[in-house]
Amino acid sequence: AEIERYRKMLGERVGNSTRGRQVFERVCSQCHTLIGSGGNLGPDLTAYNRGDLDYLLHNIIDPNAIVPNDYRAYTLETKDDLVLTGIISRQDDRAVTIISPGQTNVVPRAEIASLNQGLLSLMPEGLLQGLNVAEVADLMAYLKTPGAAVRSSSRETKAE
Repeated sequence: AEIERYRKMLGERVGNSTRGRQVFERVCSQCHTLIGSGGNLGPDLTAYNRGDLDYLLHNIIDPNAIVPNDYRAYTLETKDDLVLTGIISRQDDRAVTIISPGQTNVVPRAEIASLNQGLLSLMPEGLLQGLNVAEVADLMAYLKTPGAAVRSSSRETKAE
């Protein structure tokens, strides 16, 4: 129902991909990469089916529908009661590296009280709810643009 609501809300509205890049940078880029720009916590969106509005809306609105194991959130609790939630980027016999937005923690195995993988994505639900219709349309225009994330000229940069 939420996907249909956004589909209807967007209707034939055409967003502005330049403004959409700014929305992406504010809302998505700390976790996701798009054509070499952004974070590495979530999947790199470059090769995804970005030209399909239904695909985009489904994955943004319901991020927990299909969650690959690599992107399921872990909860790590240390013996001194520190709780960290994030994605495991590396682990071996000595330590576990857990990353969350803006933070990387390397925790020695000897300090870990528990480490549990959840079923949910680290991507929050309701991500679009903080945006107005124009921002959602702009974000969709940006995500759907082939070659998105590439600044093509200094003129475009000044126009921002």
